[in-house]
Amino acid sequence: MKKLTIIHTADWHLGTSYVRFPDLAEQLRTEQLEMLARMTGLCRDKEIDLLLIAGDLFDTASPPPGLVREVRDLLEQISTTQILISPGNHDPASPDSPWLQEQWPGHVHIFTTDYTFVELPNLQTRVYGTAFRSGAVRSSLLPDQPEPLDPEWLNILLIHGERVTAGQGSAYHPISSDWLTRSDFDYIALGHIHQPEQPQPLRPAGPRAAYSGAPAARGFDEQEAAGLLCLELTLRPAEQRGGRPFEIEWQVSQLPVASRRFLSAEIDISDCSSQSAIRDQILAVVGETADWRRHAWKIRLTGIRQPEITPSLVWLQHHMKQDLFYLAISDYSEQAIDLEQLLTEHSLAGAFVRQIAGSQSDWRSLSEDQQAILRIGLQAFSTEVTFNDPA
Repeated sequence: MKKLTIIHTADWHLGTSYVRFPDLAEQLRTEQLEMLARMTGLCRDKEIDLLLIAGDLFDTASPPPGLVREVRDLLEQISTTQILISPGNHDPASPDSPWLQEQWPGHVHIFTTDYTFVELPNLQTRVYGTAFRSGAVRSSLLPDQPEPLDPEWLNILLIHGERVTAGQGSAYHPISSDWLTRSDFDYIALGHIHQPEQPQPLRPAGPRAAYSGAPAARGFDEQEAAGLLCLELTLRPAEQRGGRPFEIEWQVSQLPVASRRFLSAEIDISDCSSQSAIRDQILAVVGETADWRRHAWKIRLTGIRQPEITPSLVWLQHHMKQDLFYLAISDYSEQAIDLEQLLTEHSLAGAFVRQIAGSQSDWRSLSEDQQAILRIGLQAFSTEVTFNDPA
């Protein structure tokens, strides 16, 4: 019986510019390296046999030399872990790239040529892969047909690209789903898609494949932090002779490495009667999240606010900057209509309100349909209303 522990990761984008967060960019880049150090610490503490990096470790093809040295030094510290890297569209293996210009430790294996494999006899494993050599790859880098693989080895494919079905194309290395399904790999470690997947068999007794996802979010469009995909494989002697000499037992888990998240929340301010009340409502909602002060928040104010209240986004930003790492706030709330006044008006608008609301003078006592009708109708009395009419 042999045990093998693997970490599969991708899409770190080290050195990201963070143009949307200029005041925080330097700190966020520092935290990226802290996460990488956290990962190498996990490799050391958990005695990880194999670290698979499926592309876009760096955010650009020419990252700063200082950043490259820091990454190299961190990887050098885990010499008992075999590290394999398949460069992606953001960090292709171009002639002047760090993959070809830097001196990497002997246990770091980087795919820089056509489709090939690295043999790791001590791990009874072969890792197949290839590399982006420019930022766009519009045709497959894999052989036309899956080749037979030696069943005496654990066979892994490490590759960056976009999984596609028949007839689909991609500028970021189209990988045929049918090709993967027909292959004999035990595991297919994919990179490029930032949302994580659980390794699933592509066919009965066939290869398992997954995108590891990005280890951490870099903005509000990536709120599902993946962490690292950890595979613990047990290779047991096969019960039936004449076939493959071992059977694989799988255990899969996620290892978090990010300490900060980008989160969104909708805050209903219908019951808030002051700016302070709005602030308290925001803090009450975000405070339900663990370590909420550390995270970056995008807040959307909603609800039907009281007529005398208009949220001051400047006031809220100023009075909450000490509470949250980062706050972006927008107001999508609507002001309640003063029915009591409109009900007494001798006008077309007043007649319209009386027709819809009857004698009800409290906006909140109306149904959602009544509120919607009144809003559209009252807007029509003062402005032009455009409907989405498909005719």
